[in-house]
Amino acid sequence: MVSYMTLRATPTRVFAVFDMAHILPSGRCNFRDGQRLMALRATDEFDVIIIGGGFCGIATARRLLMAQPQRRVLVLEREAFFGPAYRHPGPMHQLNTPAVRMTACPDRPQEFVEFVRRLGHDVDDRDFLPRAWYRHYLADCLAAARRAGLQVRLDEAMAIEPGSSPEYWQVRCRSGQVPWARHVVLAVGAERPRTPVAMRDAADHPGYHADPWAPGAWHVAATQRDDPIVLIGTGQTAMDGIIELDRQGHRGPIIAVSRRGLVPAAHAPVAADASLQAAPAPVSDWPLHSAVALMKAVRARMQTTGDWRRVSDELRAQADAIWQALDPRIRARLLRHARPYWDICRHRLAPEVARRVERLRASGRLRIVAARLLACDPAPDDRLALTLRPRAGAEGSSLSAARVVNCTGLVTDPNHPDTALLRQLLATGRATVAPHRLGLKPLAARLHVLGVRSRGDVWEHTAVPELAIDVDRLVRRIVASFRSEAV
Repeated sequence: MVSYMTLRATPTRVFAVFDMAHILPSGRCNFRDGQRLMALRATDEFDVIIIGGGFCGIATARRLLMAQPQRRVLVLEREAFFGPAYRHPGPMHQLNTPAVRMTACPDRPQEFVEFVRRLGHDVDDRDFLPRAWYRHYLADCLAAARRAGLQVRLDEAMAIEPGSSPEYWQVRCRSGQVPWARHVVLAVGAERPRTPVAMRDAADHPGYHADPWAPGAWHVAATQRDDPIVLIGTGQTAMDGIIELDRQGHRGPIIAVSRRGLVPAAHAPVAADASLQAAPAPVSDWPLHSAVALMKAVRARMQTTGDWRRVSDELRAQADAIWQALDPRIRARLLRHARPYWDICRHRLAPEVARRVERLRASGRLRIVAARLLACDPAPDDRLALTLRPRAGAEGSSLSAARVVNCTGLVTDPNHPDTALLRQLLATGRATVAPHRLGLKPLAARLHVLGVRSRGDVWEHTAVPELAIDVDRLVRRIVASFRSEAV
């Protein structure tokens, strides 16, 4: 745990000062006097405004101030810093990438590992470390940016509009403040899971948890430890929930349901002499004229090497170049038919997490069911009755649960955005829906998109190793634009 936020007052203004952020288990910031996180300004003019306080927002602010310390940078975050992925406090919630690849600065590959060692932990580059430690690392990055002059505000951006001069944007916030800047970076994360249509009749039931990251979604009281729990989804979010239920002493049955019943594969333990970076296969090595031909080539490569993980890593290293070289119709076919299988190979579980999940399955406490959810209705004793259609085509089956948690994952489809800002950007034509509904594409100068919202062009940029490179590239472009303006 790291130190709390302090407030330093002057006769005319108050500055929110981060030495280090004190992070609650929920990922929110704790303030002794109950103040909201806001830097009340001497000016609302900035060089760059970053909307979003997750990994991309914090890393971009820090990199900008490292490159040009004189820049005035503001980060706006509407809810909680660092994002939902790092909120689980337990040591069994591990990163699914080796520690050395989790740096926020590509030119400082050892930074995260060295930070953890300074906390007193004896770790190796190849270890899969607790996510809570990464949350503290991001807090340290945010603190460093604050010391370099970064301003942060807990406020929601509602609209981005042209400023009083053509080279400026102004950001209208829920609080009424209107900061303005030459560049605006949209680094907001994905939206919360949407309630499946089959759950609509039970959406208000106390046993249904629509948001797996909301407080209480995984809390297990002493009287609930034997209750049956159903998870809608079998991906990373569901695996996190299963580990958390086990950590809290839940003993009852857990049933995870998805259409295909696919579970993320496991990372292999990394040998001490193994390379952590796959050698990129040339794009020309892959047949890009047909989705079928590409998938056949991938299967043949796996048979030749005998190592599907190696092939997955080779593809990942060139995923953006391959994606951009594909015809849009081929992209659509791959998304429709191959994406679920790519996801379980690409987004793997840390070895220890995978072992825990497998032990639960072997004991019979955890069942993975391949089925379509048809309906969910309130039942006696405050329970929920779920009707399923198994994938194998058998007759429908039913489940009874004391709790149902929506683990279908974060949503990046911008056609139905849940924030006023995204709706405003689309309505005004300053951004458009990216191809295949994979995020947003900015259409205005000096308006940038980072993170999962930029997947339409780069596809496989959802994890820290790729996102850190994206941040570095964007910072270089912004710095170059400032230098050209100064000439």
